[in-house]
Formats: sequence, structure tokens, C-alpha cells
Amino acid sequence: MPPAYPTIDPNPFLHPCASQIEDVEEAIRLTHMSKASLADAGGAAHGDGDDSTRIFTVLRDAAVAANVTSLDLSGVEAAVLHRGFTKEAFFLCLEEYTDLNVIVVDAARTRIDFIG
Repeated sequence: MPPAYPTIDPNPFLHPCASQIEDVEEAIRLTHMSKASLADAGGAAHGDGDDSTRIFTVLRDAAVAANVTSLDLSGVEAAVLHRGFTKEAFFLCLEEYTDLNVIVVDAARTRIDFIG
């Protein structure tokens, strides 16, 4: 009679590895989903967000480039329209950022002043 060797069920040893592999796969899946979500939202520092955000970025970049805190409204309006935004989106952006106390548009609607 052959000697009796103990048999070892490999499943108890494989379960921890399988669990770790599943955790790693889930982490990778979540990372890919997060990156896709950022890409859908624009992701880049310049150009992300809705129209108002992108229009404000145009205004802010113009002020930074000119090293000023006040812009000629008609000049930046032309630049915004040239980039394909509508006049309605431009004025909605001005209204939104005025309500947020980020900019002030003068009563004659000729200047945009940045606050702070």
C-alpha cells in the first residue's frame, strides 16, 4: 500500500491572491473612469468647464497678458466672439461673474474691472 500523503486543497491559498487581483483591477478601473471623467469635463487648466468658465478664462488671460485689472468691454467681446462664443454667452458670463463679485462692469458697459 502506498504511503498516504496529505492532500492540500489549493483554493484556500488562491483566494487571497484572487481577492488582491480583483482589488487591483477595481482600482485600475476606477482610475480609468476618473481620467475619463476629467477628459469629459475638459481636464485642462485652460478650456475646461462650461461656456462661462471658458469665456472668463479668455478675459482673465487677456488681463494677465496686458498686466491690467481693467479691460475694454468691446475689445474682449470681439475676442470672445472670434473664438466662436455667442454674444448671449458672453453677457451671461459677465452677469454670472458679476454676481460672484469677481468682476464689475461699469454702468455704460464699456469696462470690465477685476475685483481683488
